[in-house]
Parts: sequence; structure tokens; C-alpha cells
Amino acid sequence: MDYLYTPYTRFTVAIGDTFSNPVNKGTAVYFHSQAGIIETGFEDFQAYSDKDGLATVSLLTVNPEPDALPYYDNTALAGRIGGEWVWAQTQGRDGKKIIDSVLVIWNKAPIVVVQAPDSIAMPRHGQSALFTLEVTDANGNPLCDGTTITAAFVIPPGTSGVAFDTYGSIPLLPTPVSAAGRFPGWGTTKFAFGITDNSTVDVGATTCRLTITAPGVDTRTVAIPVRLY
Repeated sequence: MDYLYTPYTRFTVAIGDTFSNPVNKGTAVYFHSQAGIIETGFEDFQAYSDKDGLATVSLLTVNPEPDALPYYDNTALAGRIGGEWVWAQTQGRDGKKIIDSVLVIWNKAPIVVVQAPDSIAMPRHGQSALFTLEVTDANGNPLCDGTTITAAFVIPPGTSGVAFDTYGSIPLLPTPVSAAGRFPGWGTTKFAFGITDNSTVDVGATTCRLTITAPGVDTRTVAIPVRLY
């Protein structure tokens, strides 16, 4: 999510008893956030469990933002700002505290292109080698769930028989990223892609435009010249 991004991100916890049954309806859950403001109590949201043992609240991405201590975790993201924890707590048997937590990354614009090819050379009617595209948010963190990367090619108007496509990780469709994938690396900040020439005529050059869209954060377009030989 970006700073001050709406709609707010929602958190749901499931609470069960020793025998794996839902707890009694109305069991209180106390939510706490290292940054922003988290809902709690009653009022258009439910920080008390329902009949299924579920409790849901929203995080308001307002001050304090996770860009200064103590509002971000300076170890979880190798010292980068933008990552903070949300905790949920309830009371168990004999007054025992039951606590769980999740690391949340607040994406910040602009999108940063860390690595991309300056140009691509490839054979006509063939395919290029694979290249690396690495993108992060302004803090060097992976972009949010739902981020897409799409490709388009510049073709002169009225031209027929010219067609290009990409293979590899692009187009990157909006798919959820697992909690384990919140850190830089392949599939979260780095993507491999190549280009295929499906034209029925000989083409000398084109331009590949890669558009990275992180919902609620930013959109960035990268133009890569393509030379065919």
C-alpha cells in the first residue's frame, strides 16, 4: 500500500479453542500497529469475534508512517524503512496472553527500476535471450500485491504483418505474493523476460514499452530499443 492509501488494508484473525472449535461470539481481540492507526472495539468494524471465531479490522495508513524509529522494523527488511508489524492479542485459559503478528510493507512512490536492459538485439523471426528487470518501491522494497508488468511494442501506423510478444515472467499478472515473498529476489523484485518476433515481414527495429503498475502506488514505463538482425 502507499502512504495514505485507501481503501484501507483489512486484517482478519481466526480464534479457536483447545478443541479447534470457534471461540464464543463476542470474544475480544486487541489489535495494535507499529505505524498508522488500527481499528479496535465496535463501530462499523468487528474487533470482537463472530459466530465463526473471526475478527476483522482495518489499518489506516496515516501518521505515524514507518519511516522513522520506533515506527518501523529496522531488522526485518535489512535496515530498509517501510516495514512495520501489526499484532492481534486475546486472552486464553488462566489469563494467558495469545499473540500473533504480521509484517506489513507500506509501498512508497516512485517505482524504481533497479535493472533493465539498455537495448536488445535479436534475430528476425526468432527470439531474444532472457533479460533481467528489477523493480522496487522508493524504499527498495517489493511492490504490493496486484502489481502488473505488461509489454507493448511501437509499430508504425498502417503497418501490417508486424507482431512481437514477450516470454518469461512478462506479462506479470496480478497475483498475490506470499508472506515469504516479501523480500527482494526472483519473483518479487526480479523478473526474467525475453522478446519473440512473430512478424511475417522483415522488421529492422521496434521499441518495447514495459509498464509497471502498482495499484494505489505508482505507474512507471520503461522504453527499451529493440534491434533485429
